[in-house]
Amino acid sequence: MRIVSRTLCLSMTVAALGGASGCLVVAAAAGTGISVVYFKGEFRARLAASPQAVTSAAAAVLRDMKMYILSEESTQIDGRIIARTATDKKITLTIKSEGGGISKLAIRVGILGDEYLSRAIYDKILKSFPSESTSDAS
Repeated sequence: MRIVSRTLCLSMTVAALGGASGCLVVAAAAGTGISVVYFKGEFRARLAASPQAVTSAAAAVLRDMKMYILSEESTQIDGRIIARTATDKKITLTIKSEGGGISKLAIRVGILGDEYLSRAIYDKILKSFPSESTSDAS
């Protein structure tokens, strides 16, 4: 009976999480250790680069995508870019050092998020770094 109860509880939890579309997406490339998280409108990933390097690459990507950059700041500890699309949608990229040459990148588009645009920005930033420059996100 306990096994049935646990299975039912687990099934209900999975169904509830699956029903909350757009709230949580975790993608992992098999065997590579690469993962990204899209949670509550924010796209998160880790890159093996300094916050200054990530900020610079991200700014170049946004310029290439013809986004209007309102502000761009970076230090050895963190970085932040605020940009706007042609339809005035706000894009905020926050970069934080996690030590050991790893930076955590968070991308938020608008108030509620836009997974498609966040992923497009991330994919272009990722191409700016060597293939081993990503690690697990959280």
